[in-house]
Amino acid sequence: MKNKFVIIGAGNTANFFAKALMNAGHEISQVIARDSDKGKDLAQLYNCVFENEISEIDVKAEFCILATSDDSLGELAIEVRKYFTGILLHCSGSCPLSVLNSVKDLPHGVIYPLQTISSTDLPNSELVPMLIEGNSKDTLDIIEQISIELGSQIHKINSAQRLKLHLAAVMVSNFCNHLYLKAEELIKSTNLDFELLHPLMQETLRKAIQNGPYNSQTGPARRNDLHTMQKHLGILHDDMELANLYKLISDSIVKTYS
Repeated sequence: MKNKFVIIGAGNTANFFAKALMNAGHEISQVIARDSDKGKDLAQLYNCVFENEISEIDVKAEFCILATSDDSLGELAIEVRKYFTGILLHCSGSCPLSVLNSVKDLPHGVIYPLQTISSTDLPNSELVPMLIEGNSKDTLDIIEQISIELGSQIHKINSAQRLKLHLAAVMVSNFCNHLYLKAEELIKSTNLDFELLHPLMQETLRKAIQNGPYNSQTGPARRNDLHTMQKHLGILHDDMELANLYKLISDSIVKTYS
């Protein structure tokens, strides 16, 4: 069944849902965003109406997705409620369902894609786990059906579970990527190419997935090789921030396997 969606926001998550919903046969009737340039671009991409103001929301749409910053969700929900009577969804990993309590008379819920998302390189929704929650069984069933149509792996979890999973996601994605950056800077300082590390990065991930992180750990900290770790810290003597990070992670590894 084809549904009409309003998307509030024009960033990475808004782009992800716009593409995924259109591919699933739904209609994006409207994009509402403060950033007019990004909002107009997104609306043009999916041949829908762009608006700056919540008061212009399409009241005939069945769904409204709040794809905005976490801090804005509560206030936006109150504003949307003045005009909209459909199902209101937020897609934050760290905000609870209760952030929408101000509109508790409306059916509302959460549809959170557990994936790193960039509007210039959007992931296939079929490869994205979708974490869902609803304020009632009926609402949850509807959100589940939408997620099925997106082809996603569906997981019904509560707000506390989602927050902890979001933290874990930050660690395996954002933190690891930051370490990749620091490694890239380090290796480029020796006039070598970061591509030298690509096979190692791929193999480390493969092993962590196949065998589990605990069983896949290697390296000087795993062996408690103090001599090698001191050599590494010597290289980092001019970068105390990175040296402290190296020591903190190494100490954690040593403690885990001691």
